[in-house]
Amino acid sequence: IIHRFFTIEEQVAQIKSTLEQTKYVGAAIGATHKDQERIDALVEAGCRILDIDLAHGHCQIMQESIAWIKDKYPHVHIMAGAVATADAVNDLAQWGAHSIRVGVGNGSMCATRIQTGVGIPLFSALQSCSKAARNHGVKIIADGGCRTPGDVAKAFAAGADAIIIGSLFAGTKETPGSIKKTGLFPDQKLFKQYRGSASIDSKIARGEEGKNVEGTSTLVPYRGKVKRLVSEIEDGVRSAMSYVGAFSMADFQEKSTFVNVTSAGIREAFPHGLLKS
Repeated sequence: IIHRFFTIEEQVAQIKSTLEQTKYVGAAIGATHKDQERIDALVEAGCRILDIDLAHGHCQIMQESIAWIKDKYPHVHIMAGAVATADAVNDLAQWGAHSIRVGVGNGSMCATRIQTGVGIPLFSALQSCSKAARNHGVKIIADGGCRTPGDVAKAFAAGADAIIIGSLFAGTKETPGSIKKTGLFPDQKLFKQYRGSASIDSKIARGEEGKNVEGTSTLVPYRGKVKRLVSEIEDGVRSAMSYVGAFSMADFQEKSTFVNVTSAGIREAFPHGLLKS
């Protein structure tokens, strides 16, 4: 999904260059009348997935935007979000969304819950939203919060059809921004900046005022090509399916069960043999 904080011309250029490398590419858009010109340009450029990207996706302008796109471009896949409740999924599905992004306030660079007090833990949101989605035949996308391959596996098991990943891929060669060096040769360390879209750094870079800041930014270690990380995540999900005895994603979701764990159980889950007593 190509983010929406480009000019129309810049986002179209990103769509065209990405289509040269992969079959499917989507574009994030807003939900105002100004975005209609952007939508026309994106669809003409070959974009077949439009992600209506709102911080609060369960609203009237979302309904109006879905209706406009479906009327003019019925062949385009409409992704909508972000939401975190079954009621929202029911409404967005009835309005015509094909897939729905679930996750409010759980991204690694997101401060929405701290600033506003709004949000639902992603695991709980996925469980309730996936049940509603199945009743309508729409897909659920887990949006943010996965810090390990195990988290990705648990998100799938909880009902997600797809996963949006941010922090796990931060610092890779393919991410925006230049590599920064610290230290002296030969002990230099490499970093890249990782910014939340609602952080003060991102807002200033886009020429916006520093208001409604609900994100942060940081430097993360440079991690090389993203392909290696994708392979590790795939290995983790496959292994999780083997532990559960599942041969398909539907089988995985059907056979997976969940239990509450204590903080002691969380500590036990991580490698602890090298810790000093």
